[in-house]
Amino acid sequence: MLAPTSDPRSVLRRLQPATRRACDHWGDSESARQAMRDRLAEVQPEHHGALLTHFERTYPAQEIDPWAR
Repeated sequence: MLAPTSDPRSVLRRLQPATRRACDHWGDSESARQAMRDRLAEVQPEHHGALLTHFERTYPAQEIDPWAR
Protein backbone atom coordinates (compact mmCIF):
# COMPACT_ATOMS: atom_id res chain seq x y z
CA MET A 1 0.00 0.00 0.00
CA LEU A 2 1.12 3.56 -0.58
CA ALA A 3 2.66 5.65 2.14
CA PRO A 4 0.15 7.99 3.79
CA THR A 5 2.28 10.97 2.73
CA SER A 6 1.95 10.18 -0.99
CA ASP A 7 0.95 13.21 -3.03
CA PRO A 8 -2.71 12.72 -4.04
CA ARG A 9 -2.06 14.21 -7.50
CA SER A 10 0.78 11.77 -8.04
CA VAL A 11 -1.45 8.86 -7.04
CA LEU A 12 -4.18 10.03 -9.42
CA ARG A 13 -1.66 10.41 -12.26
CA ARG A 14 -0.63 6.77 -11.72
CA LEU A 15 -4.21 5.58 -11.22
CA GLN A 16 -5.47 6.81 -14.59
CA PRO A 17 -3.11 4.70 -16.75
CA ALA A 18 -3.63 1.73 -14.42
CA THR A 19 -7.39 1.86 -15.03
CA ARG A 20 -6.75 2.20 -18.78
CA ARG A 21 -4.74 -1.04 -18.64
CA ALA A 22 -7.72 -2.74 -17.01
CA CYS A 23 -9.98 -1.47 -19.78
CA ASP A 24 -7.47 -2.65 -22.40
CA HIS A 25 -7.29 -6.06 -20.75
CA TRP A 26 -11.05 -6.51 -20.99
CA GLY A 27 -11.39 -4.90 -24.43
CA ASP A 28 -13.78 -2.29 -23.09
CA SER A 29 -15.72 -0.07 -25.46
CA GLU A 30 -15.37 3.71 -25.31
CA SER A 31 -18.61 3.94 -23.33
CA ALA A 32 -17.28 1.43 -20.77
CA ARG A 33 -14.04 3.41 -20.54
CA GLN A 34 -16.02 6.59 -19.92
CA ALA A 35 -17.99 4.79 -17.22
CA MET A 36 -14.66 3.82 -15.60
CA ARG A 37 -13.50 7.45 -15.69
CA ASP A 38 -16.82 8.59 -14.24
CA ARG A 39 -16.61 6.05 -11.41
CA LEU A 40 -13.01 6.98 -10.71
CA ALA A 41 -14.05 10.63 -10.34
CA GLU A 42 -16.56 9.56 -7.68
CA VAL A 43 -14.00 7.73 -5.52
CA GLN A 44 -12.95 9.64 -2.43
CA PRO A 45 -9.25 10.62 -2.52
CA GLU A 46 -8.46 8.66 0.62
CA HIS A 47 -9.32 5.46 -1.30
CA HIS A 48 -7.14 6.22 -4.34
CA GLY A 49 -4.08 4.53 -2.83
CA ALA A 50 -5.87 1.24 -2.22
CA LEU A 51 -7.42 1.39 -5.67
CA LEU A 52 -4.03 2.07 -7.25
CA THR A 53 -2.51 -0.87 -5.42
CA HIS A 54 -5.28 -3.13 -6.71
CA PHE A 55 -5.01 -2.01 -10.33
CA GLU A 56 -1.19 -2.06 -10.40
CA ARG A 57 -1.11 -5.60 -8.98
CA THR A 58 -3.92 -6.91 -11.17
CA TYR A 59 -2.98 -5.07 -14.40
CA PRO A 60 0.77 -4.34 -14.17
CA ALA A 61 2.45 -2.09 -16.71
CA GLN A 62 4.40 -4.03 -19.28
CA GLU A 63 8.07 -3.24 -19.34
CA ILE A 64 9.38 -2.42 -22.78
CA ASP A 65 11.93 -5.00 -23.89
CA PRO A 66 14.30 -3.30 -26.34
CA TRP A 67 15.34 -6.73 -27.67
CA ALA A 68 11.81 -7.98 -28.39
CA ARG A 69 10.78 -8.17 -32.02
